[in-house]
Amino acid sequence: MRIAFHAVAEKETEEVADYYDLQLPGLGAEFYHELGTILDLLEPNPWMGAVYSGPYRRVMLQRFPFAVYYEVANNQIRIVAVAHQRRLPGYWKGRE
Repeated sequence: MRIAFHAVAEKETEEVADYYDLQLPGLGAEFYHELGTILDLLEPNPWMGAVYSGPYRRVMLQRFPFAVYYEVANNQIRIVAVAHQRRLPGYWKGRE
């Protein structure tokens, strides 16, 4: 199954990695590595995430306080947000 990022989710992810790199060089790469591990697990198992709301599912990162929110449709896993767990819940729900 193909994985695609919503454009805003992709931008948010880049901003998070850049922030972590400013805190400690190389930490952004570690963030990307953990995110990649989650995506590698999702690709063959799109239903592994917990149902969050409506068509959306959620998978939590282990080391970083972020969750991946996604939906499965048309043989695609669409990442709608990589959101900090303390950010306003569901802020991303209006993304098409």
